[in-house]
Amino acid sequence: MKKIVAGLVAVAGLASGASAQSAFMDLKVWDGSAWVNDVAVLPGTVVQAAMFIGFSEGYGLSGAVYQIRGFGGVAGDGVDIASAGLGRQAPFNFGAATQAVFGDGTNWRIDASSDAANSRNAGIATAQNSPPNLGVGFNTDNPALVYRFDIVVSADGTIRSIQLEAPLSELKGATSTAPGVIGVYTSNQASRGTNYSDVTTDGATIRVVPTPGALALLGLGGLVAGRRRR
Repeated sequence: MKKIVAGLVAVAGLASGASAQSAFMDLKVWDGSAWVNDVAVLPGTVVQAAMFIGFSEGYGLSGAVYQIRGFGGVAGDGVDIASAGLGRQAPFNFGAATQAVFGDGTNWRIDASSDAANSRNAGIATAQNSPPNLGVGFNTDNPALVYRFDIVVSADGTIRSIQLEAPLSELKGATSTAPGVIGVYTSNQASRGTNYSDVTTDGATIRVVPTPGALALLGLGGLVAGRRRR
């Protein structure tokens, strides 16, 4: 998938010529054995999807506010964020926040439930409490799986590619016009996150094909209709 890159911002205190810290958002789908960026499925399949957020340097993820969007499906395709195990993943669910799906299967977004007006200042609020406060419960995964949702592919046999993306234009920054940021705790003693504004984003693709034979022709194992939870 093509990666979109935000502007690089100098970080105070770095030696001349040193690279600024960076972070990334990566949407992936489950192919039955691993998280990948591309999967082929049959109509009627439920595809697990997830947002991973990572960083180049630091101790653990603090958080970010972003949207997840999808397009290329048909009206009967759906998005599930409410079933057991879906939504914000612990411990990246610090603070009260709810999400909603706006739109239909052809063009949709996962956003803050209060954001019908589609403001850049709202979105999925991924947040982890500080290392001193969480102690042994602090998650240092890099990248970290922070949000899960399911794409419910309808029985419609139309050949299509459902594209998942997290646009940088909707990543919240310090102001409504500032570059979007991802917060990172730089040490196990950090009480607040440091904002990284050098951010990239990578999406995922779900290709819907009408028959099992078409999966074989694509050279991909794909997923049969059904549901598996990792």
